[in-house]
Amino acid sequence: MLKPARLKSWLIVLAALCAAAAAIPAAAGAQAFGELSRFGSEGVGNGQFKEAGAETVAFGVDPTTNNVFVGDKPAAHTARIQELSETGTFLGAATLVVKGEETGIEGVAVDPALHRFYVLVVQTRNSSLANDPEVTAAAALYAFSTEPTEKEGKKVLEPASGTEPTTGLLAGSTVLHPQSGTLGQSLLEPSGLTVDPTNGDIILMGREDVGNEELRTALERVSSAGALVGQRWVDSANSAFFEEESPSSPVVTSAGKVYVIGGALTGGGELGVEQIDEIPSSFAPGSAPKPFITYDSGANELVTFPGLPEPLEGGGLSLAPDGTLWVYSKILTVGETENFRNPGALSFTAAGAVRGWTGGQSLNLGTGKCTVSFFGHPMVAAGKNEQLFMFDSNPEAPRVVRFGPGGEGCPAAKAGPLAVSVGATQIEPGHAVEPGAEVKLSSALTQANAVTVKWSFGDGSEAVTTNQHQSPETTHKFTGEGEFKVKETIETDDLATPTIVVERTLSVSKPLPEASFRGLGALKVGELDSFDAKASTGSEGAAVTGYTWEFGDGSAPVTTTASSASHAYAAAGLYRVVLRVTDAHKRTSLPASVLVSVTAPSSPPTTTSPSVASTTPTSTVPTTTTPVVSVLSYKLALMGSALSVAKSGAVTIKVNCAGQSSCKGSVTLTTASAVSMGKHKKKAVLTLAKGAFNAPGGHVQALTLHLSAAGRALLARAGSRGLRARVTIIGRDSAGATHTTVLLVTLHAVKAKKHH
Repeated sequence: MLKPARLKSWLIVLAALCAAAAAIPAAAGAQAFGELSRFGSEGVGNGQFKEAGAETVAFGVDPTTNNVFVGDKPAAHTARIQELSETGTFLGAATLVVKGEETGIEGVAVDPALHRFYVLVVQTRNSSLANDPEVTAAAALYAFSTEPTEKEGKKVLEPASGTEPTTGLLAGSTVLHPQSGTLGQSLLEPSGLTVDPTNGDIILMGREDVGNEELRTALERVSSAGALVGQRWVDSANSAFFEEESPSSPVVTSAGKVYVIGGALTGGGELGVEQIDEIPSSFAPGSAPKPFITYDSGANELVTFPGLPEPLEGGGLSLAPDGTLWVYSKILTVGETENFRNPGALSFTAAGAVRGWTGGQSLNLGTGKCTVSFFGHPMVAAGKNEQLFMFDSNPEAPRVVRFGPGGEGCPAAKAGPLAVSVGATQIEPGHAVEPGAEVKLSSALTQANAVTVKWSFGDGSEAVTTNQHQSPETTHKFTGEGEFKVKETIETDDLATPTIVVERTLSVSKPLPEASFRGLGALKVGELDSFDAKASTGSEGAAVTGYTWEFGDGSAPVTTTASSASHAYAAAGLYRVVLRVTDAHKRTSLPASVLVSVTAPSSPPTTTSPSVASTTPTSTVPTTTTPVVSVLSYKLALMGSALSVAKSGAVTIKVNCAGQSSCKGSVTLTTASAVSMGKHKKKAVLTLAKGAFNAPGGHVQALTLHLSAAGRALLARAGSRGLRARVTIIGRDSAGATHTTVLLVTLHAVKAKKHH
């Protein structure tokens, strides 16, 4: 039960939050999300931050004011907590004397109802102890006012009421027992603290020794008066929920639900399920946690959490006033030549749905915006008005970065053109599909995942797809003929580009006649080329009634009722002959074409008689310039530079034949550089896989290769960073010319998910 005074305080806070929430858009889609400002620098002055060790910085935000609390260690045996405004104005500071074995501050938690914040100090256990020597333990809990006062010309944060007046100590060694020799009494390896808004309890998270030197995740409550409350919750020793994981960063919702990051923090999310779990709020013995959010990062792993390096001092998870959960993450930022994983934050709604991510910009891009250095242990803290704060704990340049609606500088997402296919056939723009055919619509996203996609088909019907990562797709049957404007509205998880719209007009008509012809293909200037189109067919069994020829040399199109035609070229060159046919249903086919190579005739030798002088006047013959026939360039390319490899070793490569000519050839996948497969083996470039392709001009062909056993071993050894590989494409066009394309790609193993 809340005391009347405390209930009144929380009602005031709740009313303020509801009023603020009413003015906030329901989603960030109305305004792009990005960096709003950053502040702070290295030093010991007001508004500066100083690290004296690897774990001396703590971070928190008052969700009702957006005031930021940064704890650091500016001098030996001294810790301080500074309060700054959301834009970096110094408001006041509290100072702690860190004595004896105490190593620093573990975290900061704000209680807006009581206008106080709590600081946990950790201590290294004595090396002479029989149980858990030299392990850190929760040593002391301090409480200070969030409302600065003037004292001797300085802005200070005074100890909260009910604590030691000079130090602010709320619960010391007599409560927390950091040096206890009794098994299970100390809270070891603290990993965060938070305030339960339903009763004002401070929840401390760490681990307990359950015997045989086995540590299990544990949480315990301390009242706002400094006493232990109830029984400590400890993960089961017989059937542990967090078997190989080190969860951290507890938060508590307005309904009293306790959430923690449940991933394998030591591996930065690489070794375990990317998950947020709920701890039983009753802390009843034997009660088991349950997964709240199990995040599917997708085959390309654009966003993963927890970030790397792993969060410290419980700074990996934070709860906003509107219920949004923010978790420190790593973001795959796609560059022109390389892919980078940079610190950022991923958010979920109060119901556990993906909302979107921010940050993740590469320092190499030079903008400075939306960047958080990984030379430290970044932390997150959520505030009101959809604002997120991240502490960049780079010891050489520590600072606070503020993100929110209207910010800028974060990586932008984009979508490729809307692709249409029927079965295995790609439908190019301008081509039609038959009524009733099952049409597949798809697109490819870069720098975002598709959270929700709304498809409008232009015929009055719509569909919605969800959680399709970077390859959203759907199918639809158009029952009537006509021109339909298909619209794909993608709600992405990139808060900098929350919505992307892709459109395409699709023609739907009954079957068309099919044009088909052949000719000589090569001849000399002035020779007739005879073209035979008898293989052309009408639609639905109808007869072909007309043939329209374009010979590619600038001459006017010729329409005949006969299936053959002849044409002579006046100049050497490469010409594209195009045929369209019309049938008895008055339907016209798509164009068919062939290339004709015309060469100049051999010139006979010229003889001159020196004994006869010519008296005929010289005449000037006008010179005729042969027009240059333009043909689209021949081009081979890959559709993407990051390739996913299945557990079986299968990897799909999409070859783009972007010219008019067809592409036929081979693909060879090798290591990007020389590698060694054993201690005594010389390094060499290893062939990983081979395959062949045959694609029409202007089409994309998907080719599945299979890595060799050695290739799969190399990929496994590469781990999360992926295996750099070289793709060599050797293709031949329809004229027989050979073209070679060499590209660099990164292979990533598809990660198997772990389930509890």
